[in-house]
Amino acid sequence: DAMVFAGVPLIFGAAVLGRPLLVLVAGEPFALAGDVLVPLMVATAVIFVAALFGYAVVALGQQRQLILLYLTNAVVTLGAYVWTIPRYGLWAAATLTIASELVTMLGAAWVVWRQTTFFPRPGAAVKSLVAGLIMALVVWPLADVPVLVRMAIGGAVYVGLGIALGIVPAEALAGFKRFTSARIVNRES
Repeated sequence: DAMVFAGVPLIFGAAVLGRPLLVLVAGEPFALAGDVLVPLMVATAVIFVAALFGYAVVALGQQRQLILLYLTNAVVTLGAYVWTIPRYGLWAAATLTIASELVTMLGAAWVVWRQTTFFPRPGAAVKSLVAGLIMALVVWPLADVPVLVRMAIGGAVYVGLGIALGIVPAEALAGFKRFTSARIVNRES
């Protein structure tokens, strides 16, 4: 749940802030590259979940089951990069990256499921997607506001919705409050 919650705002944030963010970081000539941030953030969100399944595979001692899948995925993806990037450019690379990461995630998820019958609850993912969409709808009309301010507003909206929708558990909030309180006390000492 936490990895999905962390990945979703990257996708929706890139959709509404990709161009202005790249203009801020790299200048106007890179504005169009901001559009490619969306599929790259999809790949990043998939990597978040894939990493969690990958760690579970290692914890279960089943990593040998994935060697052939990982090797095949790497060879096929590399070949597809070589063939498609010269023809279709950056979009081919982004799309193939998503596909490759999905294969990795699904392979690891399959091994975990076969060993444990565990699979993430879809409810938190759906709630995260709803919160991400609302965040984007709040940030989208703020085109005249500086991009870093829009990022802060979007983050506050998303986290607030995460709390309101129950995606962020009460224990996590209590732990965060204890952590921040302890840091404030330490600074005063």
